[in-house]
Amino acid sequence: MKAPVLLVDIDGLRPDVLQMALDSGQVPTLGEMLPETRTLSVPVLSTAPSITFCAQASLVTGEPPSKHQIVGNQYFDRFGAHSGGRPRHYAFDVGDMLAVDDAVRVFSHGLAESQLSEPTLFTRAGERGLTSVVAGHMYGAGATRWLKPDVIKMGRFIKGKGMVRLEAAAYDGHVVDQLIADIEEHGLADISMVYFLGVDFTSHHEGPEAQMKALVEIVEPHLARLWPVVKGADENVRVVLFSDHGQIEVVADDAHSLRIGFPFDDAWGRFFKALGLDVHDYPGEAPDCEAVVSLNGGMASIDIRGK
Repeated sequence: MKAPVLLVDIDGLRPDVLQMALDSGQVPTLGEMLPETRTLSVPVLSTAPSITFCAQASLVTGEPPSKHQIVGNQYFDRFGAHSGGRPRHYAFDVGDMLAVDDAVRVFSHGLAESQLSEPTLFTRAGERGLTSVVAGHMYGAGATRWLKPDVIKMGRFIKGKGMVRLEAAAYDGHVVDQLIADIEEHGLADISMVYFLGVDFTSHHEGPEAQMKALVEIVEPHLARLWPVVKGADENVRVVLFSDHGQIEVVADDAHSLRIGFPFDDAWGRFFKALGLDVHDYPGEAPDCEAVVSLNGGMASIDIRGK
């Protein structure tokens, strides 16, 4: 008898943080889901760049960036392969003000998923007669049901301020609620995937030292709600827990870090002006400028017209 599989994807979670949380007993639900006597731990390397949309694409396709073609959170499609022949700068991450709508459209309209050049594991599962459900993830092509987050909740989580802001725990809770409701209505699929953003979001804003707190206070309570529902649907379920990349503390150094963004972060704008180049530094300019910078963590790619 085949056993269903639950994929738990915790964005940005460091393996040392996970192990410390398990050893200290601060995540009892995870401990139950990953019993030491029946758990296989496989160390893996992330992609280059080790950044979310690139690494997540490799996780769901099993292919490197050179094949699936999602080469970072940001990149410049200079030949317009995905935009009718018109050059376009893509920014899937939440921090780029040059293409802020992309950050929502990756979840609401499958913007990143539509550019994958390789089939997902969900497509391959469907070809073998297996059902799959994807909750909260940016890549859901081929899934039997793709449970995308509510657009308003996503906007409040990413950009909301003050009373409008939706906290990470509430957002991850929304994703888990969707999967629980789906299981209660349809039963447990052969493959179920749940995607947690709270740990990565929190440690980006508060530093990697906040990962343990986020894992314990955000992810663990939601898994405590989800796990009984999953086990109740099929006690033979297998669990696969993974992440896309880690995080490391760096020294804050605004004097030597270069940023580009509209309307204030123009350090690179001044740099390219000194070179006599018009760089893409305000919304809508990309097709007409002479240089485009795509930032991906500690890496950047630069496209120069005619080069």
